[in-house]
Amino acid sequence: MESPLRVLIVDDNPHDRALAIHELRRSFAGMEPIEIGGPAELERVITAGGFDVVITDYALRWSDGLAVFGLVKERYPTCPVIMFTGTGTQEVAVAAMKAGLDDYVVKSPAHFVRLASAVGAALERASSRQRLAALEQERAQLLVREQEARAAAEAAERRATFLAEASVVLGSSLDYEPTLQRVAQLMVPDVADWCGVDIVAEDGTLQRLAAVHVDPEKVAQARTLQQRYPPNPQNPTGALAVAKTGKRQFFPIVTDAQLVAAARDEEHLEILRSLGFTSALIVPLIARERSLGALSLVTAESGRRFDASDLQFAEELARRAGLAIDNARLYRDAQLAIRTRDQFLSVAAHELKTPLTTLSGYIELLQRRLARMGEVDPRIERAVLAVAAQYDRLQALVVELLSVARLQEDLFQFDVRAVDLQRIANRVVDTLRPTTERHALEFHAVEGPLLIRGDDRHLEHVLTNLVHNAIKYSPDGGTIRVEVMRHSDHACISVRDQGIGIPETAQKQLFQRFFRAENAVAQQISGFGIGLYLVKEIVTRLGGTIDLSSIEGQGSTFTVCFPLLGTAPGSPGQ
Repeated sequence: MESPLRVLIVDDNPHDRALAIHELRRSFAGMEPIEIGGPAELERVITAGGFDVVITDYALRWSDGLAVFGLVKERYPTCPVIMFTGTGTQEVAVAAMKAGLDDYVVKSPAHFVRLASAVGAALERASSRQRLAALEQERAQLLVREQEARAAAEAAERRATFLAEASVVLGSSLDYEPTLQRVAQLMVPDVADWCGVDIVAEDGTLQRLAAVHVDPEKVAQARTLQQRYPPNPQNPTGALAVAKTGKRQFFPIVTDAQLVAAARDEEHLEILRSLGFTSALIVPLIARERSLGALSLVTAESGRRFDASDLQFAEELARRAGLAIDNARLYRDAQLAIRTRDQFLSVAAHELKTPLTTLSGYIELLQRRLARMGEVDPRIERAVLAVAAQYDRLQALVVELLSVARLQEDLFQFDVRAVDLQRIANRVVDTLRPTTERHALEFHAVEGPLLIRGDDRHLEHVLTNLVHNAIKYSPDGGTIRVEVMRHSDHACISVRDQGIGIPETAQKQLFQRFFRAENAVAQQISGFGIGLYLVKEIVTRLGGTIDLSSIEGQGSTFTVCFPLLGTAPGSPGQ
């Protein structure tokens, strides 16, 4: 049910007010008049509101209708106002209409009937104005929402771009301290006015890795401040608390009360106030569910305030930074373990040389005595041969371990000169052919020498290792083909077998130290994963290349190539 029309009638003549009420009720049944005969009543009603239309006389004892009109419009801009007067002039009517008066009705019998229609028309116009105002307000709100959505989308795009750029920086180096400094520099001033990165040291204290502000003097001031007032382990807020608990802290508005709580003394408080912090957030650097430190972002000069999206962005950046720190530390620990292992292997290999030399002497002595004895128990003869074979195997392992150690310590020496690759290959094949009965060792070569710059002894080691591997990984026998060929301006040697082959998943790792393919381990073929690593290192340091082609179960082909003499870019370093 619609509420009745409420009309505010301002007129100091009761008879005229009654006349207006009579005329209006003829058209608006149930109309509720609010009669005003003096200024106090008018002020009270204007303050209370609740009327739909105002009808005012022009000539009032205390004022005039234009003043009433102004008072109403000041408080209620859309409320229609009609002047109902018998004393106004044409000039008054024109001035009132120009000021925005909805209508002007003369108090005379000829015009009384127009009062109700003027009210109805004014109400209709007011309703239209309200609808238009509502539409305009809705359009304005839509525009604001659109602008906010566009700004949010642009901010999200900037954050995504920044995260991508930060990820590139974080992944560019395993030296995480300068890397985090670069990330902090990316943050200022686009994301924050201040950026700090802290990690927890081994003694539990906080170590600052990065502190960035556009003003270098303020960075120096911040460092001095941290030195004078190091983080208090008992303080429940701040980077140390976040690093220890792994829980974020978010201060959309930094209040003076918070500065007072954080300050150690009056001087400290004065310095904190002078920095002008506006908003702050601190998020933990977490990797493998362990807090490594904290990332702090602060606004000051810009006056910006962080929101939930900034917090989410900072947490994602901190997560990536934490992973980078953790990966760098794992790499450092792994490198330390590798160095420790290499040192152990080097020491062990050197220590083994002495007992092996002694063992070799006793084996030779035992073999000479057995030879002088004539007929010997076959079991003893087999035992001596087995000991000699195991000695040879152990001696080869020690040599390879020492070679690995020398490579790692950059003590590997090359005697580089012009050598004939074909002659070296022929010599290696002639030496190894008598060592196997189950394999047919074939040798094919182009005519004439193939001169390269290389080290005769080390190249012989490379080819011997490749042929030995071809024999070892062909347990069922078969043909092993060694071929020397010329490819354009390179001399190449290939060693092809018909053995167990190498799984495709293992081929990329085959030349790494101590790596062995799973099928070799499964078939219990002995080895230490050192030989091919040495082969690759020697070939590479001599300026050559080594390629592998293999199909599991069908055999493997290793091809080594060197530039022919006169085409090599230069000799390897000594």
